[in-house]
Amino acid sequence: MGCVAGAGACADPPTHRLVSLQSPLAYHAMAELSPIASVVLDIPVKTYDVDFAQIVHNAVYIRWLEDLRTALMERHCPLANWMQRDLMPVLLETHIRYRRAIRLFESVRGEMHLLRFGPVRWELGASFSVAGEKRAEATQIGCFISLHTHRAVPIPADLRRMFQPA
Repeated sequence: MGCVAGAGACADPPTHRLVSLQSPLAYHAMAELSPIASVVLDIPVKTYDVDFAQIVHNAVYIRWLEDLRTALMERHCPLANWMQRDLMPVLLETHIRYRRAIRLFESVRGEMHLLRFGPVRWELGASFSVAGEKRAEATQIGCFISLHTHRAVPIPADLRRMFQPA
């Protein structure tokens, strides 16, 4: 990866790769995995979500992912419970593949699935569809950190048991 001239110091991307999770760029594999936990939301496109061409701005997808992740946590493992235990889920990576633009007045269905749950990291898959047509897909990788140390910690055993495949 190159740096933009005059942009200040640039660090090379890390050379290590996460081996316990599939590459987040392998979107086709998302459909092959059985979700461990899921949530579906109907998402209205607001006038402030679109640009002058009435197309949803890329940054809006990040907010929609946050809405989906929050709903998934509330349904399966409320954030308040983890904060009481000095833990916080944090994102390490977000990858979005835009397939086709979403426009003002279209009805969006957002889906998020917990796909993988390793000893320290977890992976979420999400999609945004209009009338059954997938318009964008995303993956997010995250972990839990200690609120005290701000360092990654192993996923708590009780949470791992909750999401163990049957």
